[in-house]
This record gives sequence, structure tokens and C-alpha cells, in this order.
Amino acid sequence: SEDVVDELLGLLGAQLNGRTPTADDVPNLPFTRAVVDESMRLYPPAYIFFRRAKEDDVVCGCRIHRGGAVVIAPMAFHRDPAFWEQPDRFWPERWLQPSAKERPRFAFLPFSGGPRQCIGNHFAIMEAVLVLATLAQRFAPTLKTWPPSEYLVTLRPAGGLPMRLCSAPA
Repeated sequence: SEDVVDELLGLLGAQLNGRTPTADDVPNLPFTRAVVDESMRLYPPAYIFFRRAKEDDVVCGCRIHRGGAVVIAPMAFHRDPAFWEQPDRFWPERWLQPSAKERPRFAFLPFSGGPRQCIGNHFAIMEAVLVLATLAQRFAPTLKTWPPSEYLVTLRPAGGLPMRLCSAPA
């Protein structure tokens, strides 16, 4: 995205002086973080997971028996219009709006949630922001074709993401 490059070039001039971004720079890259979050909203790595009910319960009018399996599909509610305006649109700016803080806690679960949440989630997000920030300084990628999704342990593009890399604008 040109906005990511603009943000990074502004950061480079103001703070980085040409160096590679580090973990300390992540808080200063809000739009880059928004691009990562929006990508994970549309294509969450943990697109489906299961939990066992510890006791009988009723959820949204459905009876769940103790020991029963509960299927949670973040990919479905990450696109629920009750939580997301224009849910199928890639729109990173949604994460920078004040209303983003009003969204229910479990409306965004790219790495599951609660006590069974992935312990590497904060590292994964930081790493994704830094990789994107580093690459966006050097390259302007163009996606050749959008591949179908491959639903394995985690969600990923089947066959990778074929891209053409050009030098980023100076």
C-alpha cells in the first residue's frame, strides 16, 4: 500500500535515518500495524478451532452439553457486519478510527482468545509489522494473481503469493 510506504518514509526521515526498524519502532507504525491486523481479519491464521464444554450451558439459545465440542470460526465473525462495516473490504483505516476501541473483545481472534490463546501472538504481530516495514521501504510488490486459500493447520495462500517486486519509490 502506498500509505504504508508514505508512513515508513516519514518515519525514516524523522527517526530511523535509514536504519532497519526494530521492536522499539513498532508503536510508531500505526498504519503498518493496521495493515497487518486487517490482513489477519480477512485471513486469520487460526481460521477455525475447537473447544470442549466443561459443563452444560446455553449459548445464544443453543444447548451445549458438558464434554461437547464447540466450533469457533474467526473467519466467519471477522466478516460479520454486526462488528465490521463493509466486512469483505480490505480497509486498514478501520483500525485507526475511534470506533475500533468499541468493538467487542472477541470480535477479532486471529490467534484464538482467552487462556488458550496462542502464546506467540504478540511476537507474531510484532514480527509481521517489522517485516512489512522493512520490505515496504525497499520494494513495491504487485500481486500477479490472487491464489485460492489453503485450509491446513493454519490458513495460507495455496502455492504462495506470486509477486513482482519493484524498487520502492524514493
